Amino acid sequence: MEPSQAEKILLSSIETPSHLYSLQQQYGITSGSFFYFPDVADFLFSYINDNGSAPDTNLIVATFPNFEPAPIDNFDYIAKEYSVINVQQQAYMAISNAQDILVRSPSDGVMLLSKTLERIAKPDTSHRSSLERTTEKRWQNYIARRDNEAVMRIKTGIEPIDDFGIWLQRQQLVGIQADTKIGKSWVAWRCAAEAFQEGHKVLLISPELSDMEMGIRSDVILSQQLGYNLSYQAIQRGVPTIADEYKAYLDSVADIKDDRWVQYDSMDNIKPSPSEINTVITQEAPDVVVIDGIYLLRSDERLAAAWEQIRSISISLKSLAVKHDVLIYATNQINRVGAEKSISNDGEPPPPTDTAYGFDFARTCDFLVGLGARSLADTTRKINVPLSRSGPSFDQSAEITFVPDSGDIGRAVDDSPPSLIVDTDW
Repeated sequence: MEPSQAEKILLSSIETPSHLYSLQQQYGITSGSFFYFPDVADFLFSYINDNGSAPDTNLIVATFPNFEPAPIDNFDYIAKEYSVINVQQQAYMAISNAQDILVRSPSDGVMLLSKTLERIAKPDTSHRSSLERTTEKRWQNYIARRDNEAVMRIKTGIEPIDDFGIWLQRQQLVGIQADTKIGKSWVAWRCAAEAFQEGHKVLLISPELSDMEMGIRSDVILSQQLGYNLSYQAIQRGVPTIADEYKAYLDSVADIKDDRWVQYDSMDNIKPSPSEINTVITQEAPDVVVIDGIYLLRSDERLAAAWEQIRSISISLKSLAVKHDVLIYATNQINRVGAEKSISNDGEPPPPTDTAYGFDFARTCDFLVGLGARSLADTTRKINVPLSRSGPSFDQSAEITFVPDSGDIGRAVDDSPPSLIVDTDW
C-alpha cells in the first residue's frame, strides 16, 4: 500500500477518542505522524478530542477540498498497516536530517541518528506505571527524601526563593521571565552556580551568548561563590591588576577536574530544537540544565505561528526534564504589553499573563519566576514566584542584590516572604 493512500485511509477511519488513544499507546502515532496530510491530521485530532467523535464527511471535504475521505470499517487493520509505514517514513527522515550533521560532525551526527532510530524502533513506555504495583517504590522514594532531604532539594541561591521554601528538584521545568536586559540570564547563571557548589553537574546552553561571554559570566558568578573578588569588565578588558586573583581562581577550578560545569554557546543549528538538546543532555548526563532563551529555539514540529512553536517547545522541555531526571531552568521574554507596563510599575515583576508568545510557557512550567527592575542601572531586582504547580508561591515581590560585574546576585535586600513551609498555601 502506498504511504499516502494508507495515511488517507487511516485518517478517514478514525472515529472516536479511543481510536486516538489506541494509536498513541500501541503504535506511538500522534497528529504529528502524518507526512502527506498534516493539516487534516491536526484538524481531525483536535475535533475528535473536543467533540468526542469524528466530524461529518461533508465537513471534512468542505474544510479540505483536496482530501477525499476513504474510510474502512476495520480500524485495527489499517492502524497496524500504517504503523509499519510510519516507522519506515520516520527512519528515512531521520537519516535524511542527519546527513548535514554527519558531514560537519560525524560523532554528533551518529549519536543523534542512533538515538532517533532507537526511539522510533522502541516506543517509550517508561512512563507507564501501575498504582497498585508501585506502592513499595513510592514508599522507598519517600524514605529517601525523608532521610536525605538536603540532597533531594536543589537550591537556587536566590535567598527569598530558598528561604520561602520553594522546593526545586529533578524532573521540574522552572521558567524565568522578564523584560529585555533585566537580568534573566544572570539569575539563571546564579542558580546554576548554586547547584554546582552543591556538587551537581550543570549544563548551560545559550544560543544567544558567545563562548567568551559565557566563559567570563561563569567566571564572575563562580568566583563570587568560591570567595574570589573578580570583575566582569576587568576580565573582559584584560585589566592587569586582577591577574593574580584571576589565575588563583582558575587554578582552583582546574583542580576540580570532573567536568561538572559544561557550556554550549551553540549547537549544530543556530536555533536548536528540543531533539538536539535531548542529544546533548544524553551525552553530558547533567543534573541541572540552563536553557538561556526559549524564544531562540525551534520546534521539532512543522508549526508556523510563534505561539504554537513556544507551546511545543515548552512541552518538549518539560518532557526532557522528566525523561532525563534533570532540573531545567529556561528563560523567556515578556510580551509588549508587559514591557510597556514595566516602565511605570516601580520595577515590579511582570504577571504570568504577560509571557511572550502566549500563556503556554507559564502554563507548562512547574514554577514561574518573575524578575523586574526600576531601571537597567539599578543594583537590585524585584523577584517573585507567582505560579507553582505543586507547592507554595508568592506574588508579593522581594528585593535581591543584582551586581553582575562582581557576581553579587540573589542576596535578600529587605524582608523576604515568610519561610514557614507548614504555614504556606499549597
